[in-house]
Amino acid sequence: MSATGSCDRARRSATVKGRSHRGFTLIELLVVLVILGILSTAVALTVAPDPRREATLEIQRLAQVLEAAMLEAQAGRRLLAWSADTEAYGFWEAERGDLHERLWKPLTGDERFGRHRFSAGLHLVSVEVEGLSLPPGALLEFPRGDPPLFRIALEGPRNESTGDGRIELRATPIGRVDIHSPGKP
Repeated sequence: MSATGSCDRARRSATVKGRSHRGFTLIELLVVLVILGILSTAVALTVAPDPRREATLEIQRLAQVLEAAMLEAQAGRRLLAWSADTEAYGFWEAERGDLHERLWKPLTGDERFGRHRFSAGLHLVSVEVEGLSLPPGALLEFPRGDPPLFRIALEGPRNESTGDGRIELRATPIGRVDIHSPGKP
């Protein structure tokens, strides 16, 4: 027998022994399955829509477009107004005319100022301008010059810590719109 033959035989027996000890144990398979389950749950939770998050984004978007409308009116570009009912809101543009005889038409061709439905679970509660309550659908006008001081109260999904879902948008004298939650000044 040659030295090469004994070496081949030793290699073959080591390979056979190695195969008999290879593979996964039941514990290792269960650990992998648990990890996959945790990862799939995490992915499902991040993909699933969160009503509070959607409402927060909608409120921030509304605050931004209200500020933009006030800026456009202050700059004299166009006369704008805002109106809302419990389910949706939209912007209006005044055709040039007498101060008391303005004709308002809804803005339909402008995506930023067009009509929008409130996100699921979010609805209008009330609108106040300079301390006076506006009925649903009434126009909140943005004049040239000083911006109107208004409060828009919205109800959204409940906050677990406070149990309240009320959010207010408040106009400031400098033309900003602040977002206030219950328990905050």
